[in-house]
Amino acid sequence: QTCSLDALVGKTKVITARAAWLIEQGVPPHAICLMTFTNKAAAEMLSRLEAMTGYRANSVMSGTFHSIACLLLHRHGNLIGLSTRFNIADQGDQVSIMKRIFKDYKDKVPSPSWLDEVPKKLIGKIGKYKTEELTPELLERSLSSGALDPAEQRVRAKLIEPYRLYQAMLEDSNLLDFNDLLIQCLKLFTKHPNVLQNLEHILVDEFQDTNLVQFKICQTMAHAGNLFVVGDPDQSIYRWRSAQADGYKRLLKDYPDATAIALEQNYRSTTRVLEVSKALIRQQQDRKDKDLWTSNGTGPAAMILSCQSAQDEAQKVVQAIVTGVHACQPHLPLNEVAILLRTNQMTRPFEEALNLAKLPYRLVGGKKVIYLLCPLDAAVLSPSPCCQSCRRRGFSSLHQHSQARGWSGNYRHPCQAQQKAQGGKRPWLSVTAVALPVLCTDILV
Repeated sequence: QTCSLDALVGKTKVITARAAWLIEQGVPPHAICLMTFTNKAAAEMLSRLEAMTGYRANSVMSGTFHSIACLLLHRHGNLIGLSTRFNIADQGDQVSIMKRIFKDYKDKVPSPSWLDEVPKKLIGKIGKYKTEELTPELLERSLSSGALDPAEQRVRAKLIEPYRLYQAMLEDSNLLDFNDLLIQCLKLFTKHPNVLQNLEHILVDEFQDTNLVQFKICQTMAHAGNLFVVGDPDQSIYRWRSAQADGYKRLLKDYPDATAIALEQNYRSTTRVLEVSKALIRQQQDRKDKDLWTSNGTGPAAMILSCQSAQDEAQKVVQAIVTGVHACQPHLPLNEVAILLRTNQMTRPFEEALNLAKLPYRLVGGKKVIYLLCPLDAAVLSPSPCCQSCRRRGFSSLHQHSQARGWSGNYRHPCQAQQKAQGGKRPWLSVTAVALPVLCTDILV
């Protein structure tokens, strides 16, 4: 077993280059399995491998943990009493099942008032228990262990029956949810390891994102052949989906003869960026240090901003772009400037700040919430908000903003229908533009 540790330095290339080398060394392509965490990454790996080896890559088993588990269960699920004609329950199916439980088993399931958005949150909690290999029976036993804090004990006590009924309904409908795919696949590998006999080399990308069940799947597959994993042990951003931050340590402990290779050349960042990142990560205790380096030059100094709010942060970032691009590097195109955000929900303040600064931008991986293409009679705005609700939602600033930018059009106020029903006058703003900056989510409905 070989464990390759790296810090964002060409993980995909490492995986594909090794797979191509194995094929060149005479390993049958069908004896190679490439596993990662997204369909996009799996397709990228296979595409690169095909470019290196040609048609021979077509028989390589490549996919996500879930897609490979699904494939093997359709082939061999009957060995563990599973119908090979099972279907996968998506989130809509899961929510429907949970709603049926609340409707049909009122006497067994406690009132859902203890949790908002009950179905989705219950499913999320059940999924977390599944990744920890906690069945309803094990949850019930854990209540008498005395090792749980009171809050977790109350949650588990309320979840046991919905969890049991949810799993029974899945089985009755011949459905597996995404966590079941992994659990049943691990069960298949444990009870019938011969299904892996044709696999000689297992290559896993982004190993730091594996949860307990995925880690055990890798362990089981390693008994059949050579296990080669890549990832960054300093990353741990998927704890919310039960990723095990200590996966590398456990792997090296379980396989003391494993070879650990640190890939320390960074191809993306400048020296100063690496210095900042190393200074931060060194604060983490009990980690294996790596001496990252790059040939990309020193680069500009990192800037630290202290911000009071999301709006303040966005304004300062945009100001830094304006001064940095137009003053320090006047010829740098704006399409070479990027703002990286953790979630799509964080884009709104930045879109507002970019529009106020008159900087064009393109939103990647989400939908713009600021500009809405409107017909001349579309919804929105009143020159003087007619109710406190509209004032709180920002219609005053929206009107002032549109006037300052010279936008116009015939727009109805959201409260117009209510005012018409009450016999009141309908507020209008007479203008002529087609693009309107939207500052209130209610408008997008």
